[in-house]
Amino acid sequence: MSSDGGTTFTAPETIAETTPDPNPPVIGVSGTTIWLVPHPDQGGTIETSADGGATSQPVAAPSLKGGVIGLGLANASDAAVWLGQSGCQTFKTNCSAPSAVLLATTDGGQQWQPVTVPTQN
Repeated sequence: MSSDGGTTFTAPETIAETTPDPNPPVIGVSGTTIWLVPHPDQGGTIETSADGGATSQPVAAPSLKGGVIGLGLANASDAAVWLGQSGCQTFKTNCSAPSAVLLATTDGGQQWQPVTVPTQN
C-alpha cells in the first residue's frame, strides 16, 4: 500500500476472512450511470444512479417475482433484466411458470417489455 503516490510502499494489511454473500447485488454500468438490484434473490427493486453512485433512486421496475439472474445496459437509459423464477434459475423441469424471462426498457425504466428469446429445436 502506498500513501505517497507510489514513492514508498508498506506491507498490505491482513483483514479477517468473511463468508461471501451467496446472492451479491447485480450491477450494470454505463459511464457514470449505475443500475443496481440490491437483493437479486428476493426480486424487489432496481435502483439507478447518474452520478457514479453518490446518490440513487428507485426505477419503476417490473414485478420482479423470483430472482434476478443478470442486468445489462446498452447505455444510460436502455437496459435489460434477466429474471428467473425462484428455484428455476437453471432451467429446471417441472417449474410452475416459465423458468426465465427477459425484460427490457428503452426509457430509463419507466416502461418494461418482455423480449422474446429464440429457442433451438
